[in-house]
Amino acid sequence: MRSVEEILRRYRPAPAPGAAAPAGVPTDRSAERASELAPVFAALADTVAEAQRRVAAAQLQASQIRLRAAEEARDIQAATDALAEQERAAAMVRIRHQSTRERSQLLAEAEQEAERIRQVSQARIDALVERVMADLDNLTRAPSHEDLP
Repeated sequence: MRSVEEILRRYRPAPAPGAAAPAGVPTDRSAERASELAPVFAALADTVAEAQRRVAAAQLQASQIRLRAAEEARDIQAATDALAEQERAAAMVRIRHQSTRERSQLLAEAEQEAERIRQVSQARIDALVERVMADLDNLTRAPSHEDLP
């Protein structure tokens, strides 16, 4: 690794312009910077590897959490489906009982109405029979001299 003095030498003030200096080989500033940072990156290699391991572990944990959540969602859905089926069955039983009660009530009302109609018709029939019998008696009776004009 370069010393601090070598690094700071790059930033020293340039001398006043003067006579031309002998020609030199241009320096490769990118290579210098890369060589300066190589030890820093080497020191960070373990940290980067640890970060990558943690990211991989977190991704695995997230995948497991998603799988558990999907299983839990399926379990909840199955439970709600079963509960819905139970509720439908209970509703059907309630509806059947209600319709049975309504049917029984309607049947009782119909029987009452039929009995009322039987009684009214019997009374009318009795009255008509009496009238017909009276008319037949009148027709079958021999006319008397008193009935003639």
